[in-house]
Amino acid sequence: MLDRLAGPEERVTTSAVIEELRAGLGDHPELQDAIDLPWLRIEPLADLDELVHFAKFALRFGSGTHDVGEATVLAYAEAHQAIAFTDDQLAVKSDGSTESR
Repeated sequence: MLDRLAGPEERVTTSAVIEELRAGLGDHPELQDAIDLPWLRIEPLADLDELVHFAKFALRFGSGTHDVGEATVLAYAEAHQAIAFTDDQLAVKSDGSTESR
């Protein structure tokens, strides 16, 4: 679905998301399909701007390990002026507040 939504735009995820998916392979082997997507580029959060944004999102979400992947995706998107798609229940409104759906 994401390949159709993004059209010709580049699709990126973070290494933290891939690690979360790998951790779930024992219970959900079908996650391997997401890990192996040929059109999905995997990026680490490495530069200072990305890390500053990550710290901001991590503070908003709390310290749960599940939220690390989402925080890295949102941080990458903000640092690179990109659009983030997530499947988690915690949403961030444009004013920076969080809302659980």
